Amino acid sequence: MNTTQNWARIERESFANTLVSVGPDAPTLCAGWNARDLAAHVILRERRPDAALGIAVSFLSNYTESIRQNYLGNEWLDLINQVRLGPPNWNPMGWSTLDNAVNLFEFFVHHEDVLRAAPNWQPRTLTTELSQALMARLHDSAWLLWRRARVGVILTDGASSIVAKRPPKGAGIVTVSGSVSELVLRSYGRSEVNIDVDGARHDLEIFALTDLSI
Repeated sequence: MNTTQNWARIERESFANTLVSVGPDAPTLCAGWNARDLAAHVILRERRPDAALGIAVSFLSNYTESIRQNYLGNEWLDLINQVRLGPPNWNPMGWSTLDNAVNLFEFFVHHEDVLRAAPNWQPRTLTTELSQALMARLHDSAWLLWRRARVGVILTDGASSIVAKRPPKGAGIVTVSGSVSELVLRSYGRSEVNIDVDGARHDLEIFALTDLSI
């Protein structure tokens, strides 16, 4: 794998290009949001850290939403340009040493949120290097993404496997199989994915109730 390549930057550009192509009113997999809403969310996350706290902290969510609504009034191409530019220089999220760690999944998942909301969507064919970069990040973060699972979870793309969650006492293990893009999206709670899920019936029933929405 090319460890010097900034895959987050590449995926950011691809996401911005897709936004241009689909237009501001295109649907997304984020409930109640169109492409304009999603662009405003990305910009807020990078340019208003005070408001971005509300993405994860529920009692600040109203404040976050009020700031996001302000961005919605911007011209569409201006929103896209801000997405392309990324964080201001003072924000560590844009520093090259951190970009892949904090932004690769952000832009990959939201890019797919737009692409997979279209009728008759088809999975993208990813380069080997991008797939490797996604798998490396998934190895690092799967434990956090699957922390709410009530059964053990193993993710596998056929070539390698990740123990995302060790089984709690009395629970079994469910194996989620698919390409790395599908594993990442399922780890972020997306349902428009091509995966296979194997395990005991009881464990599968519990697994199906796991809320991973981010």
